[in-house]
Amino acid sequence: MSHEMELEDYYHQCKAECAALREQADNLVAMIRVRDEQIAGRDAALALKTEQVTRLTLALDDALGIVRGMKARSEPLKAEAEALEL
Repeated sequence: MSHEMELEDYYHQCKAECAALREQADNLVAMIRVRDEQIAGRDAALALKTEQVTRLTLALDDALGIVRGMKARSEPLKAEAEALEL
């Protein structure tokens, strides 16, 4: 085998290895894109859940304020009614 043929074989081998490495890199990039989209979807779902929990917490806080206000108004009336019964 001549030196030129050896160089040509080596060149083709290197070219094939480069093509295989490019394909692996492309596959890794595709996998990273899919994973990134999955993470983004989870982040969006988590943000939605966080917003829902925040709104629910505010609604419960408002409801508790209403109940405490009603209780605060009824305490003096209850005390007055008990005083009149004595």
